[in-house]
Amino acid sequence: IRIQKLPLSSNGKLDKKSLPDPEFVDNYVAPSNEWEQQMCKIWADILHINPSKVGVKDDFFKLGGDSILAINLISSINSYYNSNLQISDLFVNSKVELILPIVAQTKNSYQPIIKLNNTEDNPIMFMIHPGLSGCEVYSSLSKVLNNHFSCYGIDSYNLYNKNKINDLNKLASFYLGHIKNIMKEKKQEEYNLLGWSLGGFIALEIASILEKNNVSNVKIYLLDTIVNHEIALPKASQDNLKEIYKREALSKGFGEQYIDKILANADLEDQIVKQEISKTLSKAQIVLFKAMIFDTDIKDKEIVKLQGFIKELKYNNIDQVANISNIKLVPIHEARHGDILKFEERIKLEIISFLTSSSCLV
Repeated sequence: IRIQKLPLSSNGKLDKKSLPDPEFVDNYVAPSNEWEQQMCKIWADILHINPSKVGVKDDFFKLGGDSILAINLISSINSYYNSNLQISDLFVNSKVELILPIVAQTKNSYQPIIKLNNTEDNPIMFMIHPGLSGCEVYSSLSKVLNNHFSCYGIDSYNLYNKNKINDLNKLASFYLGHIKNIMKEKKQEEYNLLGWSLGGFIALEIASILEKNNVSNVKIYLLDTIVNHEIALPKASQDNLKEIYKREALSKGFGEQYIDKILANADLEDQIVKQEISKTLSKAQIVLFKAMIFDTDIKDKEIVKLQGFIKELKYNNIDQVANISNIKLVPIHEARHGDILKFEERIKLEIISFLTSSSCLV
């Protein structure tokens, strides 16, 4: 508490009894998904406090943690998540909401589907990982959609497995097998698929497999996905993109080990995105969120040229693989391809509007 001056006794010493009582502000924020709930429980176990007292914004050391307990905490986290956190990670990221992304970057085990929010009774939405990342990028968006969808992340198979899948159809079929298990368990029939960039491309292939099997109730939400199997960048430009990614990832605090693991899959993902969707979609309903701003930080001439070409594609070539009458275009004029997830409120409003209009049509 800031005060004008310290109260003194008659003999000039600090009069502690005259100091104002502190007013504690309750900043407790409850965990909103399984990841956060489990992490809060681990913290509570180590600190020997009630799990309900640990929120996602609470600082481990302010809750009573010290260097010895920190060692125990890191050991427990690594054991549970099969991750590779270091003690130094906790000192820099001492809150639940800060340490969880680091866990996602360092974990070794592969879990195909991860629950992203704590809603159970709403329609299910599957959020498919983009290129150069796992499904943890949708953590914030899933919370925004908490009142409307029970969100599950489809994590990157190739990021965690030595035996890679470089065929689009096989990768989509693998993910669809796990998606069907959840759909059957939750007794749902309508498929809601969301994907950013490569994730949207995989969603289109999943939908094509479903249509081949006479499944027509599919809705797809594409975050600046581009069908570009006819577009090729020279190797030098691809290398420049990797360097740009590495700089950005380092600036966000990503570990170099995680960055190297991501970049090791970059060429394979480039192969996948150049393959063709196996069936033109005739029934799937699609919302395309299109980023409208160039990334001006990129100076590579070939990439700048490609950005200009893509901007002129009204539907990002999605109309080449789907019935144009089933595509709703939502241009986001303030967004770049790389930051479109920041516009989560706009994305939510458009999705809800689309669902409402679809219901009216039915």
